[in-house]
Amino acid sequence: MVPRILKKGCLNLKKKNEVLIRGLKQIEVPAYLMSSPIYIKRSSYHLEKLDGANWVNSMDERLTSILIAYLQKYMDNPNIYLYPWSGVAHIDKKLSLTINDFIASKFSVFLSPVTEC
Repeated sequence: MVPRILKKGCLNLKKKNEVLIRGLKQIEVPAYLMSSPIYIKRSSYHLEKLDGANWVNSMDERLTSILIAYLQKYMDNPNIYLYPWSGVAHIDKKLSLTINDFIASKFSVFLSPVTEC
């Protein structure tokens, strides 16, 4: 399955023998995900906090590291890094991802992302 951000051309697949360096900015998530509680969507207008359930890591940091690892593997390109970083003068592509909604419903998670290339 091709991720939507690749279909949009944000990080275009490399051409033969081409090495591109890509940067992924820290993923932005809604304020309610920056604290550690976990919520479940019970209806269209009702979120319920799960008692005793917390995210292990900061949600924005964890999602960013997972996306970088996925893109490195999917694109067969290890040159995808968290942006900004020091020591690299040239970046071929940058991606910024904001998640407006992160809703768990039954056994699925629904994301409402906005990308900026």
